Amino acid sequence: MPGVPNESDEPHGGGLRNTIYQQQTRSGRRLTRGRLLLYRAALPVVLLLIRLVWHWSRIVRIEGSDRITESLRRAPSFIPVYWHQHQLFCAKQLLQMRAAGVKLGLLISPSVDGEFGAMLFRRLGAQVIRGSSTHTGARTLRDFYQALTREGISPVITPDGPRGPVHKFKPGAVLLAQLSQRPIIPLAFAASHAWHIGWDRFVLPLPWARVAIVIGEPDPAQAVLIRLHSECFTGDLLGSMRCDCGDQLQGAIRRIAEDGSGILLYLAQEGRGIGLVNKLRAYGLQDRGLDTMDANRALGWDADERNFLIGATMLHIMGIERVRLLTNNPDKLDALTACGIEVVGREPHMFAPNGVNDGYLATKAVRFGHMLD
Repeated sequence: MPGVPNESDEPHGGGLRNTIYQQQTRSGRRLTRGRLLLYRAALPVVLLLIRLVWHWSRIVRIEGSDRITESLRRAPSFIPVYWHQHQLFCAKQLLQMRAAGVKLGLLISPSVDGEFGAMLFRRLGAQVIRGSSTHTGARTLRDFYQALTREGISPVITPDGPRGPVHKFKPGAVLLAQLSQRPIIPLAFAASHAWHIGWDRFVLPLPWARVAIVIGEPDPAQAVLIRLHSECFTGDLLGSMRCDCGDQLQGAIRRIAEDGSGILLYLAQEGRGIGLVNKLRAYGLQDRGLDTMDANRALGWDADERNFLIGATMLHIMGIERVRLLTNNPDKLDALTACGIEVVGREPHMFAPNGVNDGYLATKAVRFGHMLD
C-alpha cells in the first residue's frame, strides 16, 4: 500500500518523501549514511528510555478496552483519537492489544528527522504511514483511508498535533470516519504525578506514578461508577482472610463489569497508608489482642494515614466531576466532596465475614464508622 512502508522499504520511506512533501517544504537536508548510522545507534537507547517509563508507572486501571474489541467484531479497523500529550500510554495500550486484532498505524513525517520516528515505531510493532497533515493533508487522508479500508490498519489521529494549537480538534478525524465508515474511539490517560513538557504539556509520568487509561467517550450526563481501592499485598495477591480487601477488589471489578462502565483506581496506600512492613508489624500487635485502630496508633501512626486527594486529582485530570462511589467508608465520601468531586450517590460494597475477619469487620463498623448494615 502506498505510504505504509515495511521494514524492507528503503530507509527514506518510499515515494511520499519525493512528491508533494518536497514541493511544499524547503529543507535541503538529506538522509546521509552518517545520519542513518547515528539514528541506528540512538534507537536502542531511546527504546530503553520509553520502556523504562512504561515500567516505572503502575497502570491501576484500564477502562473501556471492551469498546475496541466490540468494534473489531464489526469491522477490522477503527480510528483511535487522543490528544498529542497522551501519546505515551495511549499508544502503549493500543500496541498491547495486537493479540485482540489491533493493527496500529502512526503518521510519521516523511522528512529526514521523521526517519528516526519511523524506525522507532516499527521496532515497537506499529505500522508507519509516512506523510504530513500540514503539508500533504489530502494525500495523508487518502493513505489513512486506504490503511483503514484495505489493510485493516487503525491509524492514530492526534487532532491537535503535531504543533497545536493545543486541544484544538481539527476536522480530519471526523472526515475520515465519514469516508471510511469506521468508528472514532477516543482515548486518554491520567497520571497521579507527572512532568508536563513542551507546547502541549506532554504527559511524562514520574517514577512509580499511578496511571489510569480510559477508552471510549464517557457520558458527561451520567455519574461515573468509581471505586477507590487501596492496595493490599496480603489480601489482593495472597488471598489473606484477615481482611476483606481481596473480596472488595474482585467484587469491584465484577460490579463495574455488570454496570457496563466505571473506573477502579488502585492506590498505593498499603495498610491504610502505613506501608507493608508497618502493616505486618501491626498484625503482630493484633495477634496480641489490639484491633486495627489501636495497633496503628501503638506504632505511632494515625488510625488512617491515607490521602484520597490522589484519587480525586486523577479523576479531575480525566475530566470526571460527578461520581457514584462504590464504598462503605464515609471518609471517602467526605474526602472526594472536599476535593471538588460531586458524589451523587453511594453504592454499598459489603461482603460477609469469613470466620477469620469477623473482628476486623466489626472494628470497621464500630470504630471507623463504616456503613456495613
